[in-house]
Amino acid sequence: MERKGTIAWAVSIIVILVALGAADAFLTDAHIPESTGEPTEIAQQEPSSPTLPAPSPSSSSSALPLQPSEPAVVQSSTSSSQASVPIEPQPEPPVGIRPAQGPDVVQTIAAAQLTVGDTRETSIMSLLFPDTQISTLVLLKDNDRIGLLSWTESPRVKVQFLGLKEALHGSFSPAIADLIDETQQREGHPTVNLLTFRDTGISEERLAFVRVRERLYEFHIAQGQEDTVFALIDALTQ
Repeated sequence: MERKGTIAWAVSIIVILVALGAADAFLTDAHIPESTGEPTEIAQQEPSSPTLPAPSPSSSSSALPLQPSEPAVVQSSTSSSQASVPIEPQPEPPVGIRPAQGPDVVQTIAAAQLTVGDTRETSIMSLLFPDTQISTLVLLKDNDRIGLLSWTESPRVKVQFLGLKEALHGSFSPAIADLIDETQQREGHPTVNLLTFRDTGISEERLAFVRVRERLYEFHIAQGQEDTVFALIDALTQ
């Protein structure tokens, strides 16, 4: 009996120890979970920091374009608008002012109540300037010859007039008389270069050479017709 009691007591102690072990294991699983090798959710969480919400694709493309607009597009539209504006041609700058032409010779002669006729007479200008186009007419008044008129027109008449004067001065004879060599400048009138004289060694008639604008005149004046011919000269030099 005593031995059975000892065995029963030992069995009771073992049962108590098993029960305590089971309780200990239950408590350990409930409060201290076993480590699984992976961090728990608490370990994975980092300190919170404020973050901006990610923009949606539509708002991102409109607010922040991937590439800036090309300047060439703006320049192209500007140039096309400029090209549509018509450009008016600019007038060419004047090269120079052509001197005013003198009065019409034939009409001026008619206004002086004179007439003209053809002639084969040779003028001094045609002898000195054989390559120059020269017109020659006989001056008539009441069908009577009062003189001869020759003229030419070109931008070179100033040079020709100087050459004419030089040639005549070298040809003057001792019989020269009534020599007038002057430049006339009257208000409201063009400048006139006049050379006139009598020299029977050159011509039986009085000679007069007149340069005005781009014309050079040669007059042969019959005796007693000076007033009529010089009135014509005045009309041609207006």
